This record gives sequence, C-alpha cells and structure tokens, in this order.
Amino acid sequence: KAQSISRIIIAVRKLSAKDVRIAAGCVAPIPLRCRNAEQAVATAGNVRAALDQDIKPIDDVRATAVYRSRVTGNVLLRLLE
Repeated sequence: KAQSISRIIIAVRKLSAKDVRIAAGCVAPIPLRCRNAEQAVATAGNVRAALDQDIKPIDDVRATAVYRSRVTGNVLLRLLE
C-alpha cells in the first residue's frame, strides 16, 4: 500500500515585498514559524542561513536531515521570487 507522507512542508504569506510570514513542517519536532528567515527577508539578509537557524530537521526513513534542509531552503527561495 502506498503512503502519501510529506518530506517537507513550507508556506509563505507575502503581506508586502519585505513583510512575509514563513511556516515550515517536517523540519522540527512540530510545525513552526521561521522568524529568523522572516527577518532576513525584511532586511535583505541571508535567507538560507537564517532558515538554517530556524529549522532542526532529523534523519528518518523518509529523508535525511541534509536533504530536508537543502530542499526547504530551495523551495523557500523559489517561493520568495
């Protein structure tokens, strides 16, 4: 039987060009707001480095922590384009 289980989840709500809300799931024990990444967007900082401070992915049968971190950063940057 097939399962549909997310490896990462990310949502972005753009209130303005520099005011966003970012939430992520499957990259920490519980879904969370990525406040460091939000601040990096507001100040034109390094969003990927800030996101790495927010998330704490784990290795499991679905994906490695490295994969989750890399994909979450890639998807976030695409969503912010």
